Amino acid sequence: MKDQVFIPSLLLALCICGIEAIVLPRLPENIQDFKCEDDDIGFKFNLTDFAGDWYEALRLPNVPGMECLNVSIPSEVKDNKLSLDLNYVTILNSSWTLSREAVSFPWNNSTQYGIFHPDASEVSYKLVTTDYVSIAVVCGYGKNSVIPILKLFTRDREVSEEIVDLINTQAEQYGYSSLIYWEKQSLEECREPSGPVVGYLDCSVLTYFQLSIVQVRVLRKQDISPYRCTCKCR
Repeated sequence: MKDQVFIPSLLLALCICGIEAIVLPRLPENIQDFKCEDDDIGFKFNLTDFAGDWYEALRLPNVPGMECLNVSIPSEVKDNKLSLDLNYVTILNSSWTLSREAVSFPWNNSTQYGIFHPDASEVSYKLVTTDYVSIAVVCGYGKNSVIPILKLFTRDREVSEEIVDLINTQAEQYGYSSLIYWEKQSLEECREPSGPVVGYLDCSVLTYFQLSIVQVRVLRKQDISPYRCTCKCR
């Protein structure tokens, strides 16, 4: 699948742009055989170094419904669980709603190797690689995966135009630029709007991961249909 070729191309582009070199995972010689669910995909990370805020810069495939995702990772586990705080904007009927969630994973061997299986979700995620100071690459998959989910997280809120242009050029060469989406992350775009139309969503962990389930099932951009969140604002 063409989108699978994009993963190493993405990492190469970031290195070319001057970001600190990172240790790449071992990928098969035939990149088209890359599958996120394979046992050898995963990254044993140092929680202390990995802790802090990460901003989702890029996601593939391009599915509407969410912007401004920020994941906050603690420097230590509590009660043998790793708890992540998620902040993002849910787009419902053209209105933006600030959403907050907390999701916990057992601090077991799987989690320590960057493999995350959210409860009650069809989607699992794996940390492919990180340099701790600049980027983290995450892939996702599900039982009905047609193409893998790919997410690029950065320490900086906004990615430079140089990186955006280089990655977009790579994607265009492989013919899937329409699947890539650069997420809104500027303070101006992600700040809490004034006015009565926006509230906070206090939803279960399914909210974010339900949006991810839509991503797993998308093969072509024209297959995307609007997603409606079932949670109610308070």
